[in-house]
Amino acid sequence: MQYLSKVAFRTIWMLIALVATAFTLIDHLTGLGGDGIPPVLFYTTWSVWLALVSSVLAWIFSVLSLVKKEECDSKVVSFIEFCALIMMIATFIVSAFVLPDKIWTGAYWTASSTFKHFLLPILTVIDVLVYQRGKVYTVFYPLYGVIPSLVYWVTIVVRALVYRASCGGAIPEAEYDFYYPYGFTNFDTGHSVGGLCGMLAGILVGLILIGYLFWLFNRRKTEN
Repeated sequence: MQYLSKVAFRTIWMLIALVATAFTLIDHLTGLGGDGIPPVLFYTTWSVWLALVSSVLAWIFSVLSLVKKEECDSKVVSFIEFCALIMMIATFIVSAFVLPDKIWTGAYWTASSTFKHFLLPILTVIDVLVYQRGKVYTVFYPLYGVIPSLVYWVTIVVRALVYRASCGGAIPEAEYDFYYPYGFTNFDTGHSVGGLCGMLAGILVGLILIGYLFWLFNRRKTEN
């Protein structure tokens, strides 16, 4: 029964991830989610794609467990899911409490935002808390778990700085959206590079601490 319930839940999780992924593409192709800005420039897109990969892999191993009637898992899949968990939590927190369309406003609850910023993060957290085996995560998981977020921010910041240098030290205002997907990353409207890097470092530290809470919970779980 435990294997069947895991397959059922992860089927729902995977379908939600597929719908969220479809919305990331539809929104940007239609200009509804970022004025035509390529989806790859958004942190939410990276987190959704990683969650999709995680949910598909987890579903496959759940089906194998159901067929074999024994637990089938993979350290690689567990690690990918942990990274997706951290990105999904960041996506939820920032979209709900930092960006203009906060969770308590009506603008937050569009179909796209509900799937990407609410349903998918919640289901990812539930899967880790309920269906992940105990004592799987090592003490280094919370440190490794922020790597995708770090890669994203380094890519975005370096990309903007390189183009900014080629423009003589300032990106044309007409191109702000294409190089500054989030307003607080804009170096041409008063934000310093040092200040931005300090803020992002603080966010990464916060995500690491959140990761250790999940690590501690996982260590205390009874083996399935």
